[in-house]
Amino acid sequence: MPKKYFVWTFDDGVVQDRQIVRILRECGLGATFHLNPGLFGAKTFIGHPPTVPHVRLEAAEALELYDGFEIAAHTCTHRDLSKCTAEERRHEIVDDIAALSRLFGREITGFAYPYGRGAAECREALIASGVRYARTVETAPDFRLPKDPLRLPITCRQNDPAIFDRMEAFFRSEAEENQLFLAFAHGYEFDYDTEHSSWNRFCRICEAAANQPGLTFCSIQDVFTA
Repeated sequence: MPKKYFVWTFDDGVVQDRQIVRILRECGLGATFHLNPGLFGAKTFIGHPPTVPHVRLEAAEALELYDGFEIAAHTCTHRDLSKCTAEERRHEIVDDIAALSRLFGREITGFAYPYGRGAAECREALIASGVRYARTVETAPDFRLPKDPLRLPITCRQNDPAIFDRMEAFFRSEAEENQLFLAFAHGYEFDYDTEHSSWNRFCRICEAAANQPGLTFCSIQDVFTA
């Protein structure tokens, strides 16, 4: 029987992930966290007014916090790969995967392009590194699994005004083959506390999915290795 996967994907490994993980566990949802090991512990602010803290977890806390969730690569230092040389791209990918593998003691098979750029330039390096899927920030036109996992689109950003409509369409869709709803966010975005980006809204999204029968909650890796 075809499966309908509902998956969250988060970037950067920021301290707001503490609350995200708590909510995901309470709702029984799965997720993939894309990390930059070269930036563990970095502290800054992000966004246009109002700005919010963009503080990355220390490596030791990340190891404990993400237990039970997929860890995936996001480059070592979050560089725009479309602007890097081939050698720089290779090091950003290889060093990232190696560092995460050592820290978490597991094989790293997923990747997310910083800023959503660099898919064409990085393809060979990703394949050589054993990456099986690489997430973009492009929006999928439907819920079908992509033909090219190295250009994996998202279904919706968390702040998309239409996310609940998209979710309802996913819930009602007749699955003749495996389907995927991939929701994307950065943890710091929930601190903006706006109409379309807040902790309350994140909880509503998670609860709506958790209360829907017939869905499979897992990581991106699970979708492509099932």
